[in-house]
Amino acid sequence: MPSRRIEEPRQYLPLARDYYVAGRFLFWQHQVVSGNLLHHAIELFLKHDLVQDASDVSEHRHHELNVLWEEFKVAHPGDPLAQWDRVVADLNQWEELRYGGFTPSTDDERRGRSRAMVFHPHHEPADVESDEEHDVYVLCLDDVDQLVAAIVASASVNPDFLLVGVTEDARHWYSHQNGAFPAPGSAI
Repeated sequence: MPSRRIEEPRQYLPLARDYYVAGRFLFWQHQVVSGNLLHHAIELFLKHDLVQDASDVSEHRHHELNVLWEEFKVAHPGDPLAQWDRVVADLNQWEELRYGGFTPSTDDERRGRSRAMVFHPHHEPADVESDEEHDVYVLCLDDVDQLVAAIVASASVNPDFLLVGVTEDARHWYSHQNGAFPAPGSAI
């Protein structure tokens, strides 16, 4: 029997929030799966918006952030979303890590190069020291937080709704050093 899929668009939003909170928590623990969880958060935030008017939800049953992102930008033409293209592309790479390894290089010249993961809480250039080139997986939490804020704003989601029914621990990790969504009542 095939697994049951989400057919009701409103179910995407709480799942997106949960992936976002879990990804943020694991980011601060320097866990590799944080990038994959944040990938899924962005995927579900985008799908929440894209399936609202879709007659066939199944057309969005893939995990390709770049495709979903392009569809989202088309759906919101007046919003300045192109500035997040690099963040989406970086985050898209992390999907492959759910299978326990890096995306294999398709270029024969790049095979055998070492790969690195770089976790940055705040935006700064990736710094991987070596004489050889690297395939670098970059995860900048500030960028992800700002991307989520841009998606939420473009999709007209009330950010306070994302905190409805969550535990105090989840609220903490949702807002911990989060310039886009600080704790309610706190100053940035």
